[in-house]
This record gives sequence, structure tokens and C-alpha cells, in this order.
Amino acid sequence: MKYFLQEIAQHIVDAYGSRLKDCCVVFPNRRAGVFFKKHLAACITQPVWAPAVYTINDLVLKLSDYQRADDLELVFDLYELYRELSKSNESFDSFYSWGEIILADFNDIDKYLVDPADLFQNITDLKAIENRFSYLTAEQIDVIRRFWKNFHPEKGNHEEKFLELWQLLHPIYSRLYDRLSKKRSGYEGMIYKNVANKIRNNADLKLPFDKIIIAGFNALNECEKVLFRYFTSNQVAEFIWDYDDYYVNDQVHEAGRFLRDNIREFAPLQGDFPHKNLETEKKAIQVINVPSNASQARLLPRYLSEEDNSPDTAVVLADEGLLMPVLHSLPGEITDVNITMGYPVNETPVYSLVEHVVDLQSNKRGAGRFYHKDVLSILNHPYVMRMHAEHCRPLVSRIQVQNWIYISESHLRDNPLFSLIFHQLSDFRELPDYLLQILEHIVRSESRDENVATSLENEFIYQLYIRINRLKDILGSRDVRLTAPTMNRLIRKVMMNSRIPFAGEPLSGLQVMGILETRVLDFRKVIILSMNEDKIPGSGKNYSFIPHHLRLGFKLPTLEHQDAIYAYYFYRLIQRAEEVVLMYNSHSEGITTGEKSRFLYQLIFDPLFDVKEKVLGFNISATPEKAVEIVCDEKIAEKLKKYSASRDNGKFLSPSALNTYIDCPLKFYFRYLADLKEPDEVIDEVDPLVFGNLLHHAVNL
Repeated sequence: MKYFLQEIAQHIVDAYGSRLKDCCVVFPNRRAGVFFKKHLAACITQPVWAPAVYTINDLVLKLSDYQRADDLELVFDLYELYRELSKSNESFDSFYSWGEIILADFNDIDKYLVDPADLFQNITDLKAIENRFSYLTAEQIDVIRRFWKNFHPEKGNHEEKFLELWQLLHPIYSRLYDRLSKKRSGYEGMIYKNVANKIRNNADLKLPFDKIIIAGFNALNECEKVLFRYFTSNQVAEFIWDYDDYYVNDQVHEAGRFLRDNIREFAPLQGDFPHKNLETEKKAIQVINVPSNASQARLLPRYLSEEDNSPDTAVVLADEGLLMPVLHSLPGEITDVNITMGYPVNETPVYSLVEHVVDLQSNKRGAGRFYHKDVLSILNHPYVMRMHAEHCRPLVSRIQVQNWIYISESHLRDNPLFSLIFHQLSDFRELPDYLLQILEHIVRSESRDENVATSLENEFIYQLYIRINRLKDILGSRDVRLTAPTMNRLIRKVMMNSRIPFAGEPLSGLQVMGILETRVLDFRKVIILSMNEDKIPGSGKNYSFIPHHLRLGFKLPTLEHQDAIYAYYFYRLIQRAEEVVLMYNSHSEGITTGEKSRFLYQLIFDPLFDVKEKVLGFNISATPEKAVEIVCDEKIAEKLKKYSASRDNGKFLSPSALNTYIDCPLKFYFRYLADLKEPDEVIDEVDPLVFGNLLHHAVNL
């Protein structure tokens, strides 16, 4: 069986031959282009200029008048506009999450060409709805009317606060749009809208291609539809849809929801592209019930062999948090792995050091006095301990033995790194520079020891460095006063979703990827982990300030829209596969329900598919306890005799020692005969032991 990208490559070579250089192929994602070029090279028999290959985002950016703005900078722009319009003293820290949601809403508004003045209108007169929204369908108008009919701000504080924010959104949108337009930059939706407006204003996009092949798309926003209609009207478009008749011909199947409309409006290529793989190609499908997330990773090697060491096998993680357990569980015969997901920055050792350093500055007291827990966390950190163990160990012991709760700067000057870390910042705007200096010092110090400084650790430091440096540049251009807690949380939020890309050869080895990266790609063998309802299609959370009914009324994406997209991702991924393994976690704990995905139920109950269900786990046998016994030899007997002698020998049975013996003779042995003690710890408050010793000492005075 040919993969979808192979079919496209062969078709383009057959249809355009030496004219390939005049063609452009557009895919939904970048990875599809990489695999397409591989298949194209296999189809070409003589030297020829390759066609241009773009993602839809890259093509739109090429046709737009704007450059892509930085998301963090956009949130700062929104914050400034919000404070200016609301006269609020809201801190940036509390606004940050709002800003991300507002920006996502503005993206949707622009991509779906919704008039923001209409959307953000506060309509109290229900009769005015029909006049205001005469361009909408009767069904859309009815949904909007129902929302405003049931909205009563006078009945509750939440509704009143919502209305206050709602009335600010249109002015914020307009001013942000004006501000960005003057700088010739914009967020993604604004860039899409700019291209759509150029087309609607009859501007010539001056396309540099004779033919544009649109391949592998599913859910189209309104801007994309305007662009594709423009290509069609100029007779340069060729559409190749990736689907199966199984879900497209079924009018109620959610996987084909968008493609049914796309095929009607944008006629697909009439060629040798079979669309009956699910119905005609036999598949080995297994649904595996496992008792935990970790078990999925540990059981994965059972379904991988040496022949899976190729790009024809994919391990797909519906929960990307399983990436590291999966990588640690891969069998030895899997020598080549391509990972499409990045490594989370917040799970790197250098990030944990940055966290400790930020906490150190946040929790300091007075003039250069640092809290012991923060100091000890830094001194015990692998990077610091590795570079300065001769200073760290004695200092840690001294802090614990002398019970220093707050440590002065003067005790933390043993080496240049300590002097760099343990000094008080006068202004938290200095924090980015402070962190950058620490990272630079670590790199310089560790680069002298090639056995210690691995390339991976240096990459972690570099990636963190450029993110902090970017934050520094943005803060330097803004007049925003940041408190210590705000700066602390801002750095954490900026790093939370940052990922470090893995370097590798994408066209070789086992493919480990998230569900989004599978678009347009096909594999002979597919293993999907975390096939739970709360992972795929998802938990049903919709972070937006635009209420569901208004989203429906203005045809903005809703949760149902998202469910249909994931349904397509799933069925498209398995439609050409020969072997499919689907694992889910059946354990219910916390917010994890243990419920299998609806897509599993659909496969199991559909007679078209032969699905084998299994329950896997581990045989756990309790290790028999071995009694701990201490043989009373001459040395122990000699120590015990001292307790039966007079006090003059310095040993006597105190009440606490006697209680310890009655409670547990073994504990008595370890504490009083073997002289084993608990490690010293810094105690913030006077505990009963310290209080008892003080009282005993006072009584004896």
C-alpha cells in the first residue's frame, strides 16, 4: 500500500515533470513537507528543480504585509491597554493568564472573520438582534438571542464583572490592532485576516507559482477558505484531500464533519487516490487495558521489535507527559529514535537551579539575609555541588549544626559562584541579568571539564539562556513595575510551556510523536498511548472569554469543533496502518477517570473492525519480611551493664530511654547502644526536644 505522501509525490511528478519548479505544495504542518521531499526524491528519475514546499502559516506570512509578533510582547501590549482603559491596578501577574486567553480569542475572531464590533456588542434590546445581525442565518440569530435573553447582570456579581470585561474587549481589540498595524506586525489571526482583506479588496497577491497543490487539510478557518477560493478563481489550485469513505460518506460521523464541506466546495483531484482503506484493508487492532500511566511505558517494549527500528513505526503519545517514561522504556534493539516533541524546559536540572535562585531572592529577609531552605537547595544542587563540593559540604553541615535559619551574605563568599548567587538584588528588574550571569558562569566553569559538561546539559543551559534573554529585552522596553512574587511567577509561566527541540534525523528510526504531529503522515504500525477520554479528544475545557452560545452564533470554534478535529486525526492515522495497538490507563485517580476514549468504543462496537481486547498488568508478589535481630555479644552486654551501674559512670536510664525500650527494643539499641542519630536539620521553631534541653539546662543552673 502506498502512503498518502507517496501518492502526492508520484502524482506531481507525473503531472508536472520538468515544470515542478513552477509548483508550490502546501501542507498543514512542517513535518509533512520533510517526508514529502523524501518520497519526491524517490519518484524523480532525472535532475529537476524541486517544487516549493510551504506550511499554510508560512504561505500566509509570505503573502501578508505583516511580520509575526512575539506572544509575550503581545500579552504586555494587552496589559497596557487593559490598564489604560479600565483604570485598574491589576498586577501583570494576575493578568498574564487573562492575556493569553484574550489573545487566543482575538486569533479566533480574525481567523473566522467575525466583526468584533458585533461580537462584543452588549445587546439589551432583543428585538435589535435581528436588525443588527441580518447577515447571519436564522439559526445563528436564535442562538445569540437565547444567550442575551438569559443574561441578567443585575442578578449576580459574576455576570456584572463579566459584562465589565466584555465591554472593554472591543476597545482593547481596536487599539491593539491599530498599534500593531503601525509596527507592521501582528498575531497569527491578524496576519491571516490581512491576507483575506487584501483578497476581498481585489488586491493582486502576485503569486509566484503556476500551480498550488493544497494537500492534507481538514478543518478550515474562514481566512483559509477565502484564500483557497482566490486560488480557485485564478485557476492555480489543486486540492488533494486525505480521507476515507468510511467516515466521509457517513453523514453523522464526526471525523468527516469538515471534509464533507471541503469536498463539496473545493473539488478534489480525480486520480488514483483510493479512499476505502478502512473498509478493504484488514488491520490487526489491539486495545490494551493497563493499570497506570507508568505501566503503559513499561509494557511498550512488548509491542516493539528490531524491525520497528524504522520510520514506518510510530509511538503516538496522546499524553505528552509520558515522553520521558517512554524513552527510558525503549528496548535495546531500538537504536534510532526520532522525537518530534521537545524536552520540557521545566524538567531540566538547570531550570530547577533557576527556580531555587529565584526563590532565594523572593524569600530573603532584610539586608542580604537568605532563608536556609533556599540556600541549602542551591548548595545541594548537582551543578553547584559538582563545581564546588569542597565548599558546599562543610557549609551545609555548618548551617545544619548551628541551626542557622537565615544566613548572611558574609557567610556565603567562598568562591565566585557563591558571590554571584548570594547577593541581594536592589530591584527585581535586575533578575534576568542576574540569572544570565549565573548561567554564563556555569558554562565557563564546566567547559573546562569535558567529562562533566555534556553537550545535552549545555543545550539545556543555552535554551534557557535565550528565553531569559528574550524576557529581559521585553521588560527593558516596558514601563511595568514588577514585584518579587510577580517576577517569580512570570519566569515560571514563561518557561512552563517551553520545550527544547531534539536534534536528529526525522526520516529514520522509530517515530515518537504527539497526536498533532501525525497529520498527513502514515505508518505501517501505530502504537497510541493514553487512549483515554480525558486525553483524546480531551477533557472538554474551553479557555475563552467568549461564551459558548456566542461562539455558536458567530460560527467560532467550539468544543464540538475540537472533538471533530481529534476524531479525524485518530481515524486518519489508522486508516492506512496494518497493525494498531491502542493502550489506555484504566486506573481512576484524582482527575483521571480511567475511562477509555469514545474512539475505542466506536472501534469495538463496529462490526467492520476485528478488535482484540486485552488486560495487562504486572505480577506483584510481596517480598517476605526479614526480621531484624541483633545478637547480644560481649560488646553489647558491656554497654548494657553501664546502664545498671551508678550514675557516676555517666549512663542511666532516662524516662525517654525507658519509654523507647518499652516501645521498641530495636530502636533503643540503635539510638542508645549503637549511637545512631538522625541527621541534623535546621529547625525554624523551638520543637519539644530543644525546649526540653533548654528547660533541663535552666533547672541545672
